Amino acid sequence: MSKNDSLPVKQAAGSSVPWFTIGWVLAGGIVLRLLWIVLCPNSPVSDQVVYHQTATMIAGGHGYVFPDGSPGGWWPVGYSAVLSVVYGLFGHHYIVAYFLNCALGAASILGCYLLGRDLFSRAAGLWAAVGFAAHPTFVLYTTVHGSENAAIAGEVWFLWLCVFLVKRGDGRQWIGYGVAGLLLGATVYVRATVLLLGVSVMLLGWLLKRSPKSWLSGTAVVGLVTILTLLPWGFRNQAVFGSFQLLSMNGGSNLWMGNHEGASGGYSRLPKFVKGMELVDSEALLRSLAVDFILSDPASYAGLCARRTVDTLRSDTIGVVWNSAGITARFGEAMIIPLKMLCTAVHYLILTCFLASLVAGLWSRSLRREHVFLGVVILLVAAPFILIVGGNRYHLPMMPFLMVWVGEVVARATGAMRARRAT
Repeated sequence: MSKNDSLPVKQAAGSSVPWFTIGWVLAGGIVLRLLWIVLCPNSPVSDQVVYHQTATMIAGGHGYVFPDGSPGGWWPVGYSAVLSVVYGLFGHHYIVAYFLNCALGAASILGCYLLGRDLFSRAAGLWAAVGFAAHPTFVLYTTVHGSENAAIAGEVWFLWLCVFLVKRGDGRQWIGYGVAGLLLGATVYVRATVLLLGVSVMLLGWLLKRSPKSWLSGTAVVGLVTILTLLPWGFRNQAVFGSFQLLSMNGGSNLWMGNHEGASGGYSRLPKFVKGMELVDSEALLRSLAVDFILSDPASYAGLCARRTVDTLRSDTIGVVWNSAGITARFGEAMIIPLKMLCTAVHYLILTCFLASLVAGLWSRSLRREHVFLGVVILLVAAPFILIVGGNRYHLPMMPFLMVWVGEVVARATGAMRARRAT
């Protein structure tokens, strides 16, 4: 870290960005998503079917159940609940979900801008927003009934609010920290692993050398409100399954999928012996088996962690895969491979820029405390696919934070170029 990184943050070179520019970026991102909705007559597959069906049941007043009446609990309820609101207002049509996803994408674009602006500079925020707005995978995800649409919007806005409160506040912003806790709790309903970001206030406050009293109290408020937000789900699970659980009830399955004898580190079909078991019992058994495997063979577990990290990051094709029906219907199967190559090329560009700037910053000791904070956030978001189970789509929640990092790199580079031309 640089010797001046404890001083108040100054706007980076090239950060003089007209206020209306982000409006154009936001509009461009929305237009791309609306255009994709028109071009891709997609229909849900795999987990998407579950989200559509359960959202339809909730909107119909039946609660979080499947069409056969069995209670939901393995899949998180959050995205289904959000979908149910628009389904209740506009009907249970796929395109209704696509317009919701477009709105969530717009929220993520604006969130990336605010996070980059308040963490680094206005120019960094603008480049981060451009990256998210134009990223082909996130454009394609508009026509996917995927929980990532809501989870990413929630996590980006939560992190921005933490940065805003820690950097601008004096530790007495109880309402702001309460809103942050409410937002974190709501996002955990969508994806339980987001809970790891609950340390953000404490981490940033410590790195920026704020008063321990301020960041400890802020963290306490965030944590308390988050728990209070999740309590209704715990009581519901107690009533339905006889087990008080605040998070989605798939932890044991996911841990076993990635960690058992013969595992690849990614998705595996659940063993036949849990078929017909009660959900709580099967999850407890699978969790126990996975923990026993990890403790009995730590070398194999370490190898699986390395393998799933590589497998998760080696390509970015899930947006194409889950849109394959719509792409084939509109453009023909020949477009599948080129779109996969486009998404993966952008993915590699972001990863390469991030890794190169990280190595350069460590070598020159020029990383600021904000970089350290963002780097830890990226690790926290990546931890589930490193430690538990990997897969082609599990890298998506960390991409907005990588784009904020890359946005800062591009902002510095363009600012330096303008400064050289001016002289």
